[in-house]
Amino acid sequence: MIVLTRFRRSDRGISELQGSLVLLAVILVAALVLKSAIGDNIAAAALDFGGFKAWGARNDVSFEENAPIVAITEPADGSRFYADRYTSISGTVRTAPGRNASLVYFRLNGGPWKKAELAGNSWTSSSRRYLEGSYHVEAVAYDDHGDRSPEASGTFETIFRPYPDAVLVGDDVPDTMTAGDPYAVHITYSNTGYLPWNDTAGYTLSPNGSTIALPSIGMGGASVQPHQGHSFELTLTAPAAGDYTIGYRMYCPEFGRFGDEFSKPVRVVSSYHDASVVSLNMPDEMTSGETRTVTITMRNTGTAAWFASGSDPVYLAMVDGTSGDAYHFNGTSDRILMTPGTVVRNGNDYTFTFTIKAPAAGSYYTQYRMMWSNHYLFGQIAGHTITVKAVPTPTPTPTPTPGPTSNPPGPVSPTPTPVAQYNAHGKMTLKYYTGEEYRGPLRYYYDGPLGNHFERSSRGASDDSSPTWDWDIGGPNGHYSIYNDVDHYSGGLQFEMDNGGNKGKVIFYKN
Repeated sequence: MIVLTRFRRSDRGISELQGSLVLLAVILVAALVLKSAIGDNIAAAALDFGGFKAWGARNDVSFEENAPIVAITEPADGSRFYADRYTSISGTVRTAPGRNASLVYFRLNGGPWKKAELAGNSWTSSSRRYLEGSYHVEAVAYDDHGDRSPEASGTFETIFRPYPDAVLVGDDVPDTMTAGDPYAVHITYSNTGYLPWNDTAGYTLSPNGSTIALPSIGMGGASVQPHQGHSFELTLTAPAAGDYTIGYRMYCPEFGRFGDEFSKPVRVVSSYHDASVVSLNMPDEMTSGETRTVTITMRNTGTAAWFASGSDPVYLAMVDGTSGDAYHFNGTSDRILMTPGTVVRNGNDYTFTFTIKAPAAGSYYTQYRMMWSNHYLFGQIAGHTITVKAVPTPTPTPTPTPGPTSNPPGPVSPTPTPVAQYNAHGKMTLKYYTGEEYRGPLRYYYDGPLGNHFERSSRGASDDSSPTWDWDIGGPNGHYSIYNDVDHYSGGLQFEMDNGGNKGKVIFYKN
């Protein structure tokens, strides 16, 4: 009876052990299923799960023979470095043949587990600064069979020293620029470090990750103390059309690059000039010799900016120059200039304010149009008819004398209705059949509503890298044809004026 009792107790113990093993197997399988079905966060949470840890950092279950091995390589165990250094916690994973690393977690000073970035058998955390102090690093890895590695651990220490830092405050760099146009831009940073910025210590805003060639920008004699801001100014010329990135970051020789990065995508578009009339304030009638102040407001509808200064300024011109009706109201110049230093970019307006003086009696159709100096007229014409009356003079009453009845005055010729004029423009080039491109100006001819076979010449090479030249034709709406039947070029262009604007590229070919 005693023997039977012992046997039953032993049998009951074996049953309990078997039950525990089954429970363990269920927990392991459940953890694997949860990890696969729900995601990586389950594995991270399991590292801190209760007493028994299927995925735990202190798992009582012995590690599989094929379990992965994780190592911490950076920072090196026992290393000491300055707290201002940007550091990544990183390392490697070694796996059994036919297996791959699937997850790596790390933690600092017993804190929460964080998932590392895994690339092949290498892992890393994001780069950051670590405050002054001592740090204990732990890491654990899993392979694609669900096996967990033994923990790896290491230590490092950071030491404080005064260091520079910077926070990006803002900028006025435009998202879109026009090829060849200059831009004055500003990038503002705040000094959030412990050291002043100055030229003596070599502080600059330095190019960083930019796809446009940019200069470093010095402090310009300024000394920027901690908690102060500074705006760096740069004048840059937009490159050829395309997509670019403008990138900068603070730099000094002792600490290298530091602080926030400035990175901005910029689209550069092709350059062309165009304009529309916004408003025109001119009198309908004047008396000969009378003066008036008038205004014409024009809007930049092209991509190229209008610059009042420089070698090729933009101004408001009198159509037909000194022979046009508008010139009779000025008589000293056929152009109205913008205020020096003015820059009018796409979508912006400029109001020209000037004084006119009425000429001799008559009817005049004054016309004004934007002009790119040394290139061409462009945009809509601002036209207005002004009737000038003679100054009345008192005369004595004549003594009536008999005589033949005078003939009645003839009919007055009606004032012609002005026809709106526009400007079409584009690019022009000549190619030989060998593929070579001619780099000089071109003679061309055009037909339009006002007649046929008008001769003109292209002008204004676009840039050194492209021998394409500019063409422009003025006139009313209607059908136009560009060709060259004198030099026997093939090719050309047909277009509708349709209120003017950019009509495309003319390509001539020559044997």
